[in-house]
Amino acid sequence: MKKDPVLERIRIARCEISAQCEHNPQQLMRYYLQRQRELYPQFAEVVAPLANPPRDSRDQLRPA
Repeated sequence: MKKDPVLERIRIARCEISAQCEHNPQQLMRYYLQRQRELYPQFAEVVAPLANPPRDSRDQLRPA
């Protein structure tokens, strides 16, 4: 399989961002949501609820 240099740069950048967030999925999600708020402020209303889900959100997703 031939390596695509653009994809390789993207993989490296994602790995660096993950390392900055200590490979913590919650921290990584907060980072990406913050970046989205900075780059696309018109979507801040949509992003805000995602940044702070209710503590029992997993329970809400389970079938009764």
